[in-house]
Amino acid sequence: MSLRNRRGQAALEFLTTYGWAFLVVLVMIGALAYFGVISPNKFLPERCNFQQEFFCKDFMIDTDETRFVLMNQLGSAVDTLSFDVVFPDSSTAACTVPANIGAGVARAINCTGLSNPALIQGEKVKLKFTGSYKVIGGQYDRPLNGEIFGTVQ
Repeated sequence: MSLRNRRGQAALEFLTTYGWAFLVVLVMIGALAYFGVISPNKFLPERCNFQQEFFCKDFMIDTDETRFVLMNQLGSAVDTLSFDVVFPDSSTAACTVPANIGAGVARAINCTGLSNPALIQGEKVKLKFTGSYKVIGGQYDRPLNGEIFGTVQ
């Protein structure tokens, strides 16, 4: 047997042996992830993000309502602000918004009546918000989007 054949055989044996070991490790990790033992949601931090025009100061997700505090960073007052919550199962619900939010003012926004199967107490959930706002004296609605990722209380 030539030297080239011995090297090829050694390389093939190496790949075969460690390839099976690598495959077993991948299957084990997949099984742990499937059964929820290693869920990435458990390790991700809670967050509340909206467009730069509005800063989310605080939030709370409950099984039947979501509350969050938005601060107007536009530099001018907002006359009309409306939101819809989009749940993980793509269903939606409307939110109650104060009529006027002045520049630099923070206001609480309540989204009530949100009974949804996706809101399970103790589980982390991502809620998306789609809406619009109108600056006082402005003619057109501007889009406003955001998301909250947190634990359901």
